Amino acid sequence: MDEIAGILMALATHHKLPPDIVKRIGNLVVNAKRKTTDRVAEPRAPQGVAMMPDKTLTRRRNRYQELLKKIELPPDGFRTPAQFKMAANLSQTYRRLREREDERGVATPTPKDPRVDEAERLKSLFQRHGAVEAQPNH
Repeated sequence: MDEIAGILMALATHHKLPPDIVKRIGNLVVNAKRKTTDRVAEPRAPQGVAMMPDKTLTRRRNRYQELLKKIELPPDGFRTPAQFKMAANLSQTYRRLREREDERGVATPTPKDPRVDEAERLKSLFQRHGAVEAQPNH
């Protein structure tokens, strides 16, 4: 910045600019230097910017809670593709919810309900063997 100030002042005197113009150039250089120093010294947060609520995160939390209320995990395994689909939805919803929380840096992420693990276990068993009796996971 000092080098630029020197060049500007040399140009002003070389072209015999009036003293008031030279003074304005000097003031502009000083102000620009001060603003640059301020910006580097202390980054400022945008003023008056309201944080928008994360609708996707809210929607995923609500969906996860709805699925937890609806899911039925029969102790003897899934008998229908609809049960399998419900378990797959619960598992996928929880995974997407956690991904969104990670993206947003949520300090207290949603804990994984034990029914999610059980749904994943029964889902895997159903995929391998179809509608068979599953041994409960104790």
